[in-house]
Amino acid sequence: MPIFVKANDATAAKRSVYFFCVDATDGITAETGENGGQPQISTNNGAYTNTGIGTLATLGTGWYYATLTQAAVATAGDLIRTRYKSANTAETPGETAQVVGFDPTTITEATIITALLAKTGWTTGGSTTIQTALRALYALAHGVVTVSGNSLIVKDDDGTTTLFTLTLADSGRTVA
Repeated sequence: MPIFVKANDATAAKRSVYFFCVDATDGITAETGENGGQPQISTNNGAYTNTGIGTLATLGTGWYYATLTQAAVATAGDLIRTRYKSANTAETPGETAQVVGFDPTTITEATIITALLAKTGWTTGGSTTIQTALRALYALAHGVVTVSGNSLIVKDDDGTTTLFTLTLADSGRTVA
């Protein structure tokens, strides 16, 4: 799964990608001498290049990171694959970065729900929140629904909390 990087993010630490380098002879032993090595990137399945990514910095025990340049992450929608290879290391795929138009460090559940519903063209009106609307939809499917006269009473799934009441108009139709 790719990491998300905000398009044109000015914070270098938020543009870091990670590599676990192993020795070329056995493909298992952590390689510890690659500090300063030059990884490569491929943007949108283009040719690999050294441009757009800094050199490796060691974290220890075979782990390294490199920072994508701000120019490399300028366009939301770009997919950036990373790799590293030296005489001492086996081919090492690094993390893949998906450039996005939002800050992935500030995403909340409400933000996700609102964005998903916006894609459908559905919104709530007035003081109704997306969470309230979803709770009502859930209650219609899983809650307690009763009819009293021409009213439809919808309660939460606990059966005690009334979420809303609908007044039904006579349409002249019968339901079988």
